[in-house]
Amino acid sequence: MSNNPKGDLIEYCKRNGLEVPVFETGATGPEHQPTFESTVMISSTTWATSTGRTKREAEKAAAQQTLENLEHNDPGAHNLDLEPNPWPIFPEVLAQCLNVANARVEVSKRGQVATLEVRDLALELYKGLLTDLGEVV
Repeated sequence: MSNNPKGDLIEYCKRNGLEVPVFETGATGPEHQPTFESTVMISSTTWATSTGRTKREAEKAAAQQTLENLEHNDPGAHNLDLEPNPWPIFPEVLAQCLNVANARVEVSKRGQVATLEVRDLALELYKGLLTDLGEVV
């Protein structure tokens, strides 16, 4: 593990053509003993959230977790510029599928894990509805 995971993450993103990571960090708890929470987002996708006794510690942990998550996932898979979708788009139906999927994902799941689970469930529901309606084979 590097002593500078935040810098390593920025370099990783540059090498892989990803946007520069954005760190959102805030403090909670009493003023004399705060806990810092840092969330890392790349292209508006949350990749990790970590806590620490200092802002630097929280950001360092979040950057390290993001690097690990990126190494286990294909960052291109989270790009919105995918191949054309063969399914017709019915915005109201798609919105309802997303609402149902979001309600079904465990509240304890956060960040990238929750995002991917909501996406996968919503797509499964949407495709099932379109198949039932005879819109896709």
